[in-house]
Amino acid sequence: MGLRKESVFLLMQEGLRNPFHGKIVTLGKQDVWATFEEIERLAKEHNYPIQPVSNIELSEKAELRDQGFISDRTLFKLLGFKEIISMDASKYENADLLYDLNLDCLPPELKEAFDVVLDPGTIEHVFHVPNSLKNIFNLLQVGGRVIHISPSSNHIDHGFYMFSPTLFSDYYTANRFDLQPLKIIRYKPQPVYPWGIATYSPGEFNSFSFGGLDDAMYAVCCIAGKNDHSTSNQIPQQHNFIQNLWKQKEFSFGNSKIKSWVKSSPLFYKFCLPLLRFYKRANLRRKFKSLV
Repeated sequence: MGLRKESVFLLMQEGLRNPFHGKIVTLGKQDVWATFEEIERLAKEHNYPIQPVSNIELSEKAELRDQGFISDRTLFKLLGFKEIISMDASKYENADLLYDLNLDCLPPELKEAFDVVLDPGTIEHVFHVPNSLKNIFNLLQVGGRVIHISPSSNHIDHGFYMFSPTLFSDYYTANRFDLQPLKIIRYKPQPVYPWGIATYSPGEFNSFSFGGLDDAMYAVCCIAGKNDHSTSNQIPQQHNFIQNLWKQKEFSFGNSKIKSWVKSSPLFYKFCLPLLRFYKRANLRRKFKSLV
């Protein structure tokens, strides 16, 4: 698991909204694909007050260290955290804590111990997602927050799951967290392609939910704060069903009348299909703004 410069920028945005402090636990040991100079430049461009660090540690991995990439501990110190803990189910990357998020037996000393839980691409590898979310709840102090950056589409076999944004939106709403507006990230694996970002609101992407995306990869960034009323055991129902089908409101994935008319003539539909697909994907790309 790792953090590219774009992920660091998302963290900086959140740190500007609500400054980081105290203790962070990262779900998994993190590779950082950025040098100190790149982080320093990114902070300067966006007026992020990085904290002084007496010793700039490089990555423990030789292939990253040879490129001058910093360690995750250095990154989080720069962002403002005083104590950095990593948690993993395996010791293969020398995480500070060994704990399997599939379990439902978090040690008492870890309960409400952290100001931030960072999930930068971990829970998709955990089979028992409800237990992983419950563990995150228990790790957080009241007033703390969880930050998810999770794969959403076109990540086949990367993990057990690819998450729709409605999962995070509906779960944290049902459990009365202070939910920040979710972000949808559009990117490609090659670093030369800039990340695009769009703000998510429930139902906004319905017209793309059946084959409407392009060949890019998609992820979800969710930030949710735990308050005195937050819970972890409320099972959500999907927003689209509550707001539309179950209330017998008109609900469609796109303009159904136009679709029915076009599909009534197979030859005409076959001719129009590439144009419709081009229009839909152009409309999709317009939603995304360059991230950095």
